[in-house]
Amino acid sequence: MPHFSSQFQKRVRWNESNGHMALIEDKQTNAQSDEYLCKAESAAERISAMIQFTKTYEDIEVNAPWHNIRVLVDKCSREIHAGHVTVINDVPVGIELFSDPLIVKVFYNLIDYAVRHGRTTTLCVYI
Repeated sequence: MPHFSSQFQKRVRWNESNGHMALIEDKQTNAQSDEYLCKAESAAERISAMIQFTKTYEDIEVNAPWHNIRVLVDKCSREIHAGHVTVINDVPVGIELFSDPLIVKVFYNLIDYAVRHGRTTTLCVYI
């Protein structure tokens, strides 16, 4: 018997429920039934979002690597159009952080926000 992940099983059950709701929607004619069906569909959408969120964080736990902070700052600085702002990376060489892959987004957003909303012409990143 093949082994299926918990996420896969949840997705199958969710799709099955959505299929049943679609069949009910095609056959129902009662206004009250329509209200209940809308609530069920709304609940199914929330459940789907939770399943996807859980899947993302399951993947993160499995794939959480060490990140070189200096390299992250350099990479994000190159990807952001800094315009008149000079980004100075004072993070010591070899400093690493054990984190999920979304840490790249954190550094990108911090630098981007500082460039767009900061009042200085120099952004210094240091530890």
